[in-house]
Amino acid sequence: ANFYSDPIEVYSYLHGRGVGTQTAALYVDWAHQFEKKGQLSQAEMVYQRALENKAQPQDSVMQQY
Repeated sequence: ANFYSDPIEVYSYLHGRGVGTQTAALYVDWAHQFEKKGQLSQAEMVYQRALENKAQPQDSVMQQY
């Protein structure tokens, strides 16, 4: 995703297609993209989605959140 001009769109697309929705790395990387732009409320929503979807490993999500 980092090779695209807007990585957030890539993560959103993947999530919308159900790709990686159980994987903590998807949400953590997606949230980091929002954090880099200073969009903290959007980053928080991504972490909440990770918790709702029980993304694994959960401790990775919680540590980053």
